[in-house]
Amino acid sequence: MNKNVLIVPMQPTPNGRMHIGHGSGTYLRADVIGRALRVQGYQVKIITGSDAFENWILAESKESGRTPEETCEFFHSAIQDDLKNLDIHFDSWINPRSKEHFKGYLKLHEEILDELKKSGQARLENERIPYSKETGEALMGTWISGKCPQCKEECGGSSCVYCGAHFQPEELIEPCSRLDHSTLEWRTVQNWFARPKDISDILSRIEASGIKEQWMRAVKDYLTIRAGRIRLSGPGTWGIKSSLVPEGFLLSNPYYLYSVYCGEVYKELVDSTHHAFHPNSNVTTIGVFGSDNSTPGLIAPHVLAEGSNGRLKPFDLTVVNGMLFLEGQKCSTSKKHGIWLSEIQEEKTGISSDELRFFLSNAPLDRGLSDIRLDEMVRTINELRRWHTQTLIPELLKLNKKQTISVSYTSKLEKVFMQQKLWLTPQHLDLQAAVKILKSWMFKELYETEEWVLGLTLLGAPFMPKLSKQLWGLLGLKGIPLVEEVKMNQVHQVNSLNPDLLLLRDELSIEQLKPYVHLSAVHS
Repeated sequence: MNKNVLIVPMQPTPNGRMHIGHGSGTYLRADVIGRALRVQGYQVKIITGSDAFENWILAESKESGRTPEETCEFFHSAIQDDLKNLDIHFDSWINPRSKEHFKGYLKLHEEILDELKKSGQARLENERIPYSKETGEALMGTWISGKCPQCKEECGGSSCVYCGAHFQPEELIEPCSRLDHSTLEWRTVQNWFARPKDISDILSRIEASGIKEQWMRAVKDYLTIRAGRIRLSGPGTWGIKSSLVPEGFLLSNPYYLYSVYCGEVYKELVDSTHHAFHPNSNVTTIGVFGSDNSTPGLIAPHVLAEGSNGRLKPFDLTVVNGMLFLEGQKCSTSKKHGIWLSEIQEEKTGISSDELRFFLSNAPLDRGLSDIRLDEMVRTINELRRWHTQTLIPELLKLNKKQTISVSYTSKLEKVFMQQKLWLTPQHLDLQAAVKILKSWMFKELYETEEWVLGLTLLGAPFMPKLSKQLWGLLGLKGIPLVEEVKMNQVHQVNSLNPDLLLLRDELSIEQLKPYVHLSAVHS
């Protein structure tokens, strides 16, 4: 990896507040990777923004009474606040509809479509699209549901959260209008699609990047069964309007091109010579997304980059996470099933961002779907609180009695740090495995207090950043936790204990949590 890194988690739709399914998956992973790499000395930027051109915005607008524009503005800010509750921060948070960004955002999409057309990789193709017989509106994405053509599970839009399959509306089994009782009327229309030049080459490159086999199944199916075509335009009224498509049609808003625009923002932030997604860039780009976005995240970048006349490269590395279930059902904004980050903030529940991150990092989403339960959440947080009271505080009080300490990156600590580092690289990411190594250090028989506290600081930085920063300061160190700062044996002045480190927390109960847990009618 290059020392300069750009991480782009998939953009969330501003149609609702964020629940723990959002927080624990893509955004927590992007943040953990970023923090882990910074500890190792990498220069990391995390950039994304809201997906302001999704039809779900129209659906939310109809329900709430806000205009689509008001819906975007409200949830664009609210989502950022929600993620801050998990101590997840971005170096830039983009609203592509804003005056600051829209002109450049539209220009990028038009330029790439134009280049793909010139290279022959983008063509107009006929397809059958469902329209509402009553309203005359196209029923795609938000407006259509049915059964997945791959696994036959209930699904909506163009992807399946169960098997990760990606498909077009005409492939849905038993399609129906998703949000009203419209009668489907099928029409043949023309839209722009890009197709891969060499399917086997793209498949080989994706496999060579280290993607786990469980995420490759959907990729192989889409490339071999559906020829890997990538939508570049479609019918609709809310989205990216352009002279390149006729009235009533819009440019598609693919995750990869959103990421390329993030690369332009990155270039301005760091004054880089090359665009982050230029083939000669010295920036390692990392895409992070859920398993239901395997086609936008894994296939589309290769197809669009190879048709860009040498202008673009796909992501250098990609991280895929499974779906989070709560008490047996997938967390869902539309079904109102989950725990919302706006409600579980510390001021209301007493649960700190470190505690929530620690618990959610134990969910094995890097291997597939994970089902969390309230009793498990309470047990994990209470174990952490007992450790804080019975183990951490006594050791910190010992340390605080000293005027100076020797801060040393011992061979023993380095061995454990390198073990954890393996599980925090994008190619091998496994948060549960990395947290297990942190826990083994937390609950181990203590050696020298200074070594133990330094270990907590470095191993805990990706997962419990507030605690890590407090301990780093206590050890007399400045800035953010950084391995290079402690590789030389140094003597430091011990700083005063932060009062927060001595705070005793009562045990959490399920009853305290219940007011903030929303279970859908289907679940009940």
